[in-house]
Amino acid sequence: MSLPVGEAPRRSVVVRRRLIDRLQRRFDVRLTLLTGGAGSGKTTLLSQAMSAEGNHLDVWVPCRTVDHDPARPTARLCRAVGDAVGAEVRETSLDRMVELIVSSSPHQICIVLDDGHLLGPA
Repeated sequence: MSLPVGEAPRRSVVVRRRLIDRLQRRFDVRLTLLTGGAGSGKTTLLSQAMSAEGNHLDVWVPCRTVDHDPARPTARLCRAVGDAVGAEVRETSLDRMVELIVSSSPHQICIVLDDGHLLGPA
């Protein structure tokens, strides 16, 4: 197969219906933890599960290696929740984030901390 320079062949995406169905029931529990090895498809699986319609809001917050300072992921999380509920966010504290979540009622909110292991110890 010949590809233009700089293009990689597309990999097919595996649809894991059973796991997607389980993740779509994420509002039935308080915490869902998805773990797996690097490259096992965790992010792809989450994005497939989150694409379903419903009376809920999904907030995706990527974690980075520079997030050992709790203020950084907290600010990004607060802004992401604000975007999801349609609120302007000037203050980025945990208290403000809780206010935004409560104000989103009757919607349920799923917060995904992608690569949460990069946050380091609590």
